[in-house]
Amino acid sequence: MALIHELLNQRPFYYTAAEIARLLETPKRTIEHDLYVMKSWQMPIGNCKAKGGYHFTEAEVPMPLSRFGETDAGSLVLVRTVLGVLSGTRVGESAARSLDKVISRAGGNVRERARRVGDIIHLRGLRPIAPMDYELFQLLLDCCLDFAKIEIDYGRPQDKERRRHFVQPRALVGAVNGWYLLIDDRKSPGKLINFALSRIKRARLTGERFVPVPVDVQAHFAHSIGIFGGGDPTRVRLRFNLAAGRIATEQRPHESVVSTELADGRIEMTLNVSLNKETEAWIFGWSKEVEVIEPPELRARRYDDCAAIMVQGREFRG
Repeated sequence: MALIHELLNQRPFYYTAAEIARLLETPKRTIEHDLYVMKSWQMPIGNCKAKGGYHFTEAEVPMPLSRFGETDAGSLVLVRTVLGVLSGTRVGESAARSLDKVISRAGGNVRERARRVGDIIHLRGLRPIAPMDYELFQLLLDCCLDFAKIEIDYGRPQDKERRRHFVQPRALVGAVNGWYLLIDDRKSPGKLINFALSRIKRARLTGERFVPVPVDVQAHFAHSIGIFGGGDPTRVRLRFNLAAGRIATEQRPHESVVSTELADGRIEMTLNVSLNKETEAWIFGWSKEVEVIEPPELRARRYDDCAAIMVQGREFRG
């Protein structure tokens, strides 16, 4: 049908079913059936006997979505909602317009379904790009696509002043706490380093390009519970009070999570993740509701953390 659609869009030409069958090397009966179906889709197909054939009565007729149903509409609206975090960027606006165009070409019941799904589905957690970052985001996206080197002024939380870096951008990652640029780790080819967009003060093209080394973004985050990628996995074993353990299990911080309810009513959780500040923040954030069983070094840091809190408490009480 797509080929018939292309032929009929070639105005002012007219084609009989026999001519279309010959051009497409398809049985005439099949062509007649396809034309009948296309008419049932309310496509403006005319059959001018005076000029000898079928044609579109309107210019540039789009091909309708023959298999696009209500479920598909819901899926696209979900994608459209997620794209809200890219609102204001060229790529985000372009993708949103494309999805809207696809939905608009569907049937009336499908469009109504899409509208209702849009009113129902809401996302929380993914933070939209701040307005001041629109231009930066687009620049970084273009650099990732073109393998263009850039110069940026970047400051880590522990740095007193921003430092200048010459980097090779590879990917952009959206997380709960913002957006990050992944760059090549020049000391370890094939590895990646995270730079938070919110900490980039300035970015400038150098005019140079680089030959990309293959990288696997998914592998970079394979053992991470958030945005801190890289690092080898470590077996972590935790024991939660019942309610906290059930909530922690529901949160499922990592795909390796295995939870077991113990005879004493507590819940033991094991997971294989890289140990970093992000992992520790999630575990220690459960406060007295969790006990670190292993590894020993994490248990020791947990003890030191609790000891420091006790000192602060004593100082607060005077």
